[in-house]
Amino acid sequence: MRTFFKERVDQKHFDRVKMVWKHGHDPSLVLFDTAGEEHSTINVENKTPEQLRDLLVGYGFTEQAPVESNADL
Repeated sequence: MRTFFKERVDQKHFDRVKMVWKHGHDPSLVLFDTAGEEHSTINVENKTPEQLRDLLVGYGFTEQAPVESNADL
């Protein structure tokens, strides 16, 4: 899971997605509405990279992986 965020999210493969690491806290995905208000929080601790990708895509985030990349999920 950490690798997914380091390789995909931190490398800007998803627009409008930012990861903030907080030591001692379970990893959570916090979604905000268009007004900037917190909409929901999802615990992603036990998600596989494929589940994380599908979750982001399901919420409407577009993956923009580089063409030259053969990165596995």
